[in-house]
Amino acid sequence: MTSKFFLRPADVDDVLAILGFIQELAEYEKLAHECIATEEKLQKTLFGPRPYAEVVIAEWDGEPVGFS
Repeated sequence: MTSKFFLRPADVDDVLAILGFIQELAEYEKLAHECIATEEKLQKTLFGPRPYAEVVIAEWDGEPVGFS
Protein backbone atom coordinates (compact mmCIF):
# COMPACT_ATOMS: atom_id res chain seq x y z
CA MET A 1 0.00 0.00 0.00
CA THR A 2 1.40 3.39 -1.01
CA SER A 3 0.98 6.29 1.38
CA LYS A 4 -0.87 9.31 0.05
CA PHE A 5 0.71 11.54 2.71
CA PHE A 6 4.18 12.99 2.19
CA LEU A 7 6.38 15.59 3.90
CA ARG A 8 9.00 17.50 1.94
CA PRO A 9 11.08 20.67 2.18
CA ALA A 10 9.38 23.66 0.60
CA ASP A 11 10.86 25.29 -2.47
CA VAL A 12 10.33 28.65 -4.14
CA ASP A 13 7.40 27.25 -6.15
CA ASP A 14 5.50 26.78 -2.86
CA VAL A 15 5.43 30.48 -1.90
CA LEU A 16 1.80 31.02 -2.95
CA ALA A 17 0.65 27.91 -1.10
CA ILE A 18 2.55 28.97 2.03
CA LEU A 19 1.03 32.44 1.83
CA GLY A 20 -2.41 30.89 1.49
CA PHE A 21 -1.85 28.73 4.57
CA ILE A 22 -0.67 31.75 6.58
CA GLN A 23 -3.70 33.81 5.52
CA GLU A 24 -6.12 30.95 6.28
CA LEU A 25 -4.61 30.51 9.74
CA ALA A 26 -4.81 34.26 10.41
CA GLU A 27 -8.49 34.24 9.41
CA TYR A 28 -9.22 31.21 11.60
CA GLU A 29 -7.54 32.92 14.56
CA LYS A 30 -9.47 36.13 13.77
CA LEU A 31 -6.18 37.94 13.18
CA ALA A 32 -6.37 38.58 9.43
CA HIS A 33 -6.08 42.30 10.13
CA GLU A 34 -2.62 41.60 11.65
CA CYS A 35 -1.34 39.49 8.74
CA ILE A 36 1.29 41.41 6.76
CA ALA A 37 2.73 38.48 4.81
CA THR A 38 3.11 38.94 1.06
CA GLU A 39 4.43 36.78 -1.73
CA GLU A 40 7.48 39.03 -2.09
CA LYS A 41 8.30 39.01 1.65
CA LEU A 42 8.02 35.22 1.85
CA GLN A 43 10.15 34.70 -1.23
CA LYS A 44 12.88 36.93 0.21
CA THR A 45 12.81 35.62 3.79
CA LEU A 46 12.48 31.92 2.91
CA PHE A 47 14.42 31.61 -0.35
CA GLY A 48 16.56 34.75 -0.62
CA PRO A 49 20.33 34.95 -0.20
CA ARG A 50 19.96 34.72 3.60
CA PRO A 51 16.97 32.50 4.48
CA TYR A 52 15.53 33.20 7.93
CA ALA A 53 13.43 30.04 8.24
CA GLU A 54 12.74 26.68 6.66
CA VAL A 55 9.33 25.33 5.73
CA VAL A 56 8.12 21.75 5.42
CA ILE A 57 5.14 21.10 3.15
CA ALA A 58 2.63 18.35 3.90
CA GLU A 59 1.11 16.83 0.77
CA TRP A 60 -1.86 14.55 0.28
CA ASP A 61 -2.09 12.93 -3.16
CA GLY A 62 0.52 15.43 -4.42
CA GLU A 63 -1.40 18.52 -3.27
CA PRO A 64 -0.16 20.82 -0.48
CA VAL A 65 -2.46 20.51 2.55
CA GLY A 66 -0.35 22.01 5.33
CA PHE A 67 2.98 23.41 6.39
CA SER A 68 5.33 23.69 9.31
